[in-house]
Formats: sequence, C-alpha cells, structure tokens
Amino acid sequence: MGLLKAVEIMAASSLEEIISEIENRVDYIYKRLQGIPGIKIKKHFCTDKKPFNHLRVLIDKKITGLSSFELARTLDEGNPRIVVGEPSYNAPWVNMPKDGIIINAETLTFKEAKVVSDKIIDILLK
Repeated sequence: MGLLKAVEIMAASSLEEIISEIENRVDYIYKRLQGIPGIKIKKHFCTDKKPFNHLRVLIDKKITGLSSFELARTLDEGNPRIVVGEPSYNAPWVNMPKDGIIINAETLTFKEAKVVSDKIIDILLK
C-alpha cells in the first residue's frame, strides 16, 4: 500500500475503528495458533504505550524442537520474510520473554496475518 493511500485511510477512520481492526487481526492470529502443542499464546496489552494488544507466543523447545530464537530466525529467513520480536530484541518498553516471540499485528493486513499464522503453523507442525 502506498504511503499516501495509507494516510488517506487512516484520516478517514476513527481511532476506535483503527484499534478494532488491529484487535481483529490479533484475534485472528490468536485463534489460529491456539492448540498447537508446545506453545502458549496470550494477548499482552500496551507494552509500548499503544492502546491495543500484541501476542506473546511462549515456546517449549522440549515439545516444539525449536527455541524462540530458532523460530524467529526461521521466519526471518523465509519467503516472505517475517520479522517477530524475539529474546535478543531488547527495546526497554517490551520486557521480552526469554522463551517466546512477540507478534505485532499493527501494520499487518488480514492477508498478511494469515501468512504469518500459516508460516508459524507450518514450521511448528512439520
């Protein structure tokens, strides 16, 4: 999406509509990842002062066979490239879990949210 188009869409939407759309994408990914053996997924509110949730996916390497760093690296090296927050990401406002990743749906479209969740499912259930 072009920057001008994004600005036009944001200007035509209320804050409540924007937050609702972000939360809908968060919910979509949450529901798709629930029940995968070896992960716990939870919504986490406002670690970076924004008024919506992101997802924390805690990973049990004994069950998944992958550490959070290995999952993040696999996503980052894939096609398309998917970047998630992982333990070496140490922004002071994040309070990053040492055994998990963070998924922020703020800038994703629904199509991209599907791609992200599909890829995580493919990696963890292969």
